[in-house]
Amino acid sequence: MYRYRGAGSFDRVHLRNGYEARRLLSGREGIWIEDIFGLHRAVVTHLCEVNRSLTPKELKFLRKEQLIAQEDGGDFDIVIEHCVSSDSEPDRILEFEWREGRWFFVP
Repeated sequence: MYRYRGAGSFDRVHLRNGYEARRLLSGREGIWIEDIFGLHRAVVTHLCEVNRSLTPKELKFLRKEQLIAQEDGGDFDIVIEHCVSSDSEPDRILEFEWREGRWFFVP
């Protein structure tokens, strides 16, 4: 399992498959991830469908994915103030796997 760190401070995304270690042109080792944009879409879809409060890091990730325009962020914060958990819930891991040509959340 690979801990995906490409989502900024939202670092609880883990990949079961769909990635591999590759040597970069610079000679360093790197990780290649299948359809990285699709992975971000899968994470966004999951966060939008869960029936619980979002953590501040989850909300920040959604903003980064431009679902919420930064200039509208203030109004959005007021509207959903009661929907955002102050608990960072560091132990809740979100697992995703690559199959059939796309990313899926693994409950």
